[in-house]
Amino acid sequence: MIILDSVIVSGQGGGGERPLLPDWPFSATIGRMMGEPNFYVGSVPVFGDVILAPMAGYSDVPYRALCRAYGSAMHYTEFVPVEALLGRRVHPRFGRRLDKQVGERPFVIQLFGNDAQKLLRAAQRMEQAWEPDIIDVNMGCSTRKVSGRGAGAGMMPQPELVAETFRLLSTHLSVPVSGKIRLGWDEDQKNYREIARIMVDNGAALIAMHGRTKVQKYGGQADWEAIANLRQLVDVPVIGNGDVQSPADIDRMKAQTGCDAVMVGRAAIGNPWIFARQDKSTLLWPILWPRCASMRAKCWLITANGTGCSCFASISSSIWAMMGQRRPGYRRCWRRIRPWSSLPGWKISD
Repeated sequence: MIILDSVIVSGQGGGGERPLLPDWPFSATIGRMMGEPNFYVGSVPVFGDVILAPMAGYSDVPYRALCRAYGSAMHYTEFVPVEALLGRRVHPRFGRRLDKQVGERPFVIQLFGNDAQKLLRAAQRMEQAWEPDIIDVNMGCSTRKVSGRGAGAGMMPQPELVAETFRLLSTHLSVPVSGKIRLGWDEDQKNYREIARIMVDNGAALIAMHGRTKVQKYGGQADWEAIANLRQLVDVPVIGNGDVQSPADIDRMKAQTGCDAVMVGRAAIGNPWIFARQDKSTLLWPILWPRCASMRAKCWLITANGTGCSCFASISSSIWAMMGQRRPGYRRCWRRIRPWSSLPGWKISD
């Protein structure tokens, strides 16, 4: 069990929503709700123009909450393989990825797979059990394990699969469907225009695009001109992604491409302030420490599955993300975090 600032955190079974503490730092969400939406995904309003990218190992419930507090406008889960969602029960490892907070809207579940029928069945199950606002298809993951089997960026060279997937999802789901893509497989197969038209013609309500090919992964320079071309091509909202490292880059991408919003991935690791357009290098840690302590206390919104250890692991993942590092294993994290028990407001017990 972990007690943070008098808030008791303990494991709970199953997925679903966790209530939100009333004194959440900053009122970014409330402030956005008072104005007009920046754009709509289908009928779903989006308040804000900077979004935390879905990243395996980082965009879990605690870190999404930190970024949301500073202004992230949409809330993508870590991507989930459809095969993990089609059994009699969802494995706790993937169930945690689907957890969410009360009020975490728009809530976007991102799936990946290489079979349109399986994607549909998984999406229907998610729509009924987890009630997302949007279902997103990952068509941008460049890792060999995913793209090598025709999922993620491996869908880009398969226009027929893309067409069937979006036709089935948009026909049989009641929530909007979106997709995250890349420029194409490589320099010789930059087919994002064709894929984008197919997606929109078959019901996609939003397209997010990383301005690199699958082969580039994260090397070279992101092609913002291609994002601008995509924005001119389709009549649905477009989110730009790639080489956004600072608040100035956010405004520069919007001005250069005309995109409706900017998605921030690696630059948001250890830097949730970017969503408030605050430059991390100008912030003083002694001033931030009390605020960060308060934010850690809110990281009880923890996905669960029955044990204090799993609860602790979820809290620790947000702390590691704040420090800009991928979450380590439980034992290593416990060794690193245990000395914090002497800090004010913390009480950690086995």
